[in-house]
Amino acid sequence: NTELAPLGVDLGMFRPPEDGKPGGRTLLFVGRLNEEKGLSDVLECYGLLRRSLDVSLVVVGDGILRSKVEQAAVRDPRIRYAGYLAPGELAREYGAATVLVSGAPAETLGLTFLEALASGTPVVGMSGSGLMDSLPRGVVSPVPRREPNLLAEAVAGVLHSPPDPAECRAAVMDYGWDERLEHILRRESALSGTGGDA
Repeated sequence: NTELAPLGVDLGMFRPPEDGKPGGRTLLFVGRLNEEKGLSDVLECYGLLRRSLDVSLVVVGDGILRSKVEQAAVRDPRIRYAGYLAPGELAREYGAATVLVSGAPAETLGLTFLEALASGTPVVGMSGSGLMDSLPRGVVSPVPRREPNLLAEAVAGVLHSPPDPAECRAAVMDYGWDERLEHILRRESALSGTGGDA
């Protein structure tokens, strides 16, 4: 007796850039910098791709593995550590990225997925992590196990054949905050016995 009740995304702030995606192939990681979020797997995935593809990596967030990211950025100029960003700056990073990569085995809220897709950016992440398995294939690429080589294979597939940014955004148009809050309130009202049409 469960159902998926995802939160919402600010569709006004997170949107594809008006002048189109910039050139280059940029992987983006957004989240807490810890192993729970699969950061080491994402770094290893990037390293595997870097062997044969011209890619870069942007890491957004903060956490206990910050020094690991900073050291990686010193060793490799194609890695940029952006730190913690205000919402408007974060929206620009999503819009500029080619693909959002998540190594987290359990993205229960999936907010980064929604923000990326609203920004026209496809997502690669773990199967079984909430929204990943309910969003349309083509704009998301679920990976069955937490293995960097599988992440790299999925990311390479997206890089070689990226979806249209408009297709990514269309997949989350029902996840705007107004719609999601209205849905959650209706369900809570129905479950509490106070009526589901409020």
